[in-house]
Amino acid sequence: MEVQADLGSDVAVTLDHAVLLPLDPGVQREAGERTIRWTERSLRRARTLETPGGLRQLLFAIIQGGGSASLRKEMATRTAAFDCDGFAIGGLSVGEEKRETWALARATAEALPVDWPRYLMGMGTPLDLLEGIACGIDLFDCVLPTRNARNGMAFTADGPINIRNAEHTRSELPLDAECRCEACALMSRAYLRHLHLAGEILAHRMLTLHNVTFYQTLMEAARRAIERGLYQQYAREFSERYRERGGDPPASA
Repeated sequence: MEVQADLGSDVAVTLDHAVLLPLDPGVQREAGERTIRWTERSLRRARTLETPGGLRQLLFAIIQGGGSASLRKEMATRTAAFDCDGFAIGGLSVGEEKRETWALARATAEALPVDWPRYLMGMGTPLDLLEGIACGIDLFDCVLPTRNARNGMAFTADGPINIRNAEHTRSELPLDAECRCEACALMSRAYLRHLHLAGEILAHRMLTLHNVTFYQTLMEAARRAIERGLYQQYAREFSERYRERGGDPPASA
């Protein structure tokens, strides 16, 4: 907690004990109980710390519970009693099947207050984000937009493309005609491919800028759809179009 305060991050999270799945129920219970104890200690310590410039640092409590929906609900209910600014759901997307991920995320989210932010840690692909929102999640974090950019992959409304592919050698098209980022406004696919193959750091920067813009635009559109009561329709239409080009890249791309 001291390190997070010194860094002056906008959000600090409590210490938790994450476990790989599947595990013995007793081990999952032990990790959950330890996380509860660490949450109390982390929050107590955080209240005594000063941040650079007196920043009001938000404090999120992490919820564990392994692969047990009932244990996660219990841990979520107990964690909700702490004085914090939001809740982070941890220990998911660590090798379990996706259907299990969403069942556990939904069970946890349903046990949390509706008027506090819910943050799903370490997720995910564009389709993951849409599924997570449907489960009641508000916030996400993931390395995919930046890591995939370094490997030459760009997210588009029609699915991800690999800028290294020969088909882009002479293409004057932007990465995504619907994107408002600087890369799409100023650079063709052919030029970005040349930069990437030449090892120019500018390629990584521009692809990262594009991918982060794509993710932000996705979330903005989801928010507008929720406000209009059309989220399910939006998610379905996006998913149908996005999968036309093969869907999401693997998480290890």
